[in-house]
Amino acid sequence: MIIKSLQLNNFRQYKGLQKIIFSTDKEKNVTVIKGENGSGKTTLLEAFIWCFYGKLTLPNADRILTADISNSMKNLDKEEVYVEINFIHNEKEYFVRRSTSFQKNNLNEIRRSSNEAILQIKNDDGTLKTLRIEELYRIIPEDLSTYFFFDGERIENMSKSNREGKRDLNLAIRNILGLDVVSNAKKHLVRVKTELEKEFSNSADEKIKEIKINLDNKRELIVDKKNTLQEYNLELDEIENNLKSISDQLKSYDELRELEMKRIEKDGKLNSLKVEVEKLEGSIKQINKRGLPEYLVNKLLVLYKEKIDLSSLENKGVIGIDGAAIDYIINRGECICGQEIKAGNIYFDNLIKQKEYQPPANLGIIINQFAEKTDEVSKVGKEYSNEINHCYIELENKRRDIESLDDELEELSKKLIGIDTANNLEEKRKELIRDKRLIEEKIEHLDVDINSLNNDINNLEGDLQASALKDKNNKITGIRIEYVKELIKEVNDFYIKRDKNIRNALNEKVTSIFSELLCTRHTIVIDDDYSFVVKDIDGEESTSQGQDVITSFAFIAGIIALAREKHKDIEVNEPYPLIMDAPFAKLSKSHRKNVAKLLPNITEQFILITVDSQYEGDIENTLRDKIGLEYELLMHTDNEKYTEIVGGN
Repeated sequence: MIIKSLQLNNFRQYKGLQKIIFSTDKEKNVTVIKGENGSGKTTLLEAFIWCFYGKLTLPNADRILTADISNSMKNLDKEEVYVEINFIHNEKEYFVRRSTSFQKNNLNEIRRSSNEAILQIKNDDGTLKTLRIEELYRIIPEDLSTYFFFDGERIENMSKSNREGKRDLNLAIRNILGLDVVSNAKKHLVRVKTELEKEFSNSADEKIKEIKINLDNKRELIVDKKNTLQEYNLELDEIENNLKSISDQLKSYDELRELEMKRIEKDGKLNSLKVEVEKLEGSIKQINKRGLPEYLVNKLLVLYKEKIDLSSLENKGVIGIDGAAIDYIINRGECICGQEIKAGNIYFDNLIKQKEYQPPANLGIIINQFAEKTDEVSKVGKEYSNEINHCYIELENKRRDIESLDDELEELSKKLIGIDTANNLEEKRKELIRDKRLIEEKIEHLDVDINSLNNDINNLEGDLQASALKDKNNKITGIRIEYVKELIKEVNDFYIKRDKNIRNALNEKVTSIFSELLCTRHTIVIDDDYSFVVKDIDGEESTSQGQDVITSFAFIAGIIALAREKHKDIEVNEPYPLIMDAPFAKLSKSHRKNVAKLLPNITEQFILITVDSQYEGDIENTLRDKIGLEYELLMHTDNEKYTEIVGGN
């Protein structure tokens, strides 16, 4: 998607018809729009959102008609507000126009008289064809838009998103990178399976009806539990936000800052240790699963081996051959080497003698094989013993460290309580921590319940099919369900694999871009929900305001870079423009140049809305060779107050 132009007519402070043509040059892909605070920079960003989706987040969002126009209107006068965007998508040219009309009535009130949104596509002959406005949302879904239309504040907050925000980010990223196609396919198949189950005839067995009712109840129950889980997660978000607020307040007191920073440091170490303990406990389970059987039988095998006098057993047998095999060769009259075997020759006599040493006539081979296997088991058992002992020692050490940190945190908490200015805050913090633990326990129990319900549903689905197939009329339906279930499994396996590959690729890109921007050896770690943290070379979480902003830029750049790549196995959406309002506001001067160099290279079109003071100097010089068009927002404040868009050179 490439945006060609934006037209505004009486939209907020943009009086009359005004137009911005954006650079579509691949080499000079930057359009710069400069303006002072209050000139309407944010309004331009909002104009895109309003035109595409009909939403405004600005103060007094209902007042979109230019104030000078509304003030000059007389009774029964009508005025129109509209925003029109001309863009290219998949080599087709589109026009989207959203408008609303205002009329002044006899009571001197200005009312909206109409609202309209139109999407048109240009045909090859130059004529325009009107499409359903819903088609626009397929081109640029609303949940994706927030990650290509940015203001400075949202960039900073990306790395601080709560759980709800992370879920939105999760969905947006999956949509951008094409995983929504796979996810929707899975959802569709699940619906198909459910509908097919309804086709099972109840006449074959009364049990079918009972299973169906039970299955429906379980499915309703799991939906209720998932809704409850979502509510708990929202409560947890609120608690975490309150805890952060209290922590920030505590840090604001000079006498408390050092104590609070120590508490934060130790709390971070405590959380890291708990994660390490969980990993160790998981490793112990895997080690036990792999080596515990050999370890348990090792001593018993060694004991029996010691009681057997191997030296007394003359091992003259040939491994892998028994007496029956020798009898077969004699009866055939020919050895496997081709030598003739008959009574009286030396070969016949040697085979008769060898038969004495082969099982079951001689146990030497069997005993020696037992001894060899015992040695193998003993080796595995010793390896297991060493590995598991090491894990348990490390686990115990970390648990002692956790106990020690708990004691230190308790002491720090007592000191904080002892200071009058922080007394209430610290008590509130401790109360919130207790509430957090309770909710986390509830979430854990819900997770267990949901897993149990999923198992019950799987078993009931199997029972339903088994019972239904007793009726020949249901066999075809049963075959269809099995086919759909197999498809669901294949799609789910593909989704998991694809999701993992995308996260790994995104992690690599984001880390590379972050390191390039900051020139550090820090690492970005992206979790399963696509949330991210920065870790230093020691693996400790690292955070600062400037670093958070850089991380967000790196994350945006990584998403766009990954979306631009063509995947062979799934279809992904074409790249989107990147439109940013005051992206450098939260950046230190030393980082602005690096970010300015990055942005034009990660997207096919970059539209920069900025303040003169932030743009002039390093940023302007860095972008100079990439700028295709440049505009300025000129404020008129004399008789009439409005903003004029000038430039275009």
